[in-house]
Amino acid sequence: MKLLLIGATGLVGHQVLTQALEDPRVETVIAPSRRPLSTSHRKLVAPIVRFDDLPQEADWWKVDAAICTLGTTIGKAGSREAFREVDHDYPLA
Repeated sequence: MKLLLIGATGLVGHQVLTQALEDPRVETVIAPSRRPLSTSHRKLVAPIVRFDDLPQEADWWKVDAAICTLGTTIGKAGSREAFREVDHDYPLA
């Protein structure tokens, strides 16, 4: 199975990533992120992206399953608008 994981740098996403990489049913984990991941693995593809300008034609969109753990806090985001962008707008993109 080829899995798309959005939010792999966060608390929940990192746990999902760890489990997916250990699961023999998962052949590839595609984990686009705004910043480099701290994890490297032969099954991991981790393109750096801007969630407000995603590459629509990238081959790595072709997956069997998708999990979105993307999220933040108002404190980390800096404002209600930035919080909504990460927690609402990016997952819907």
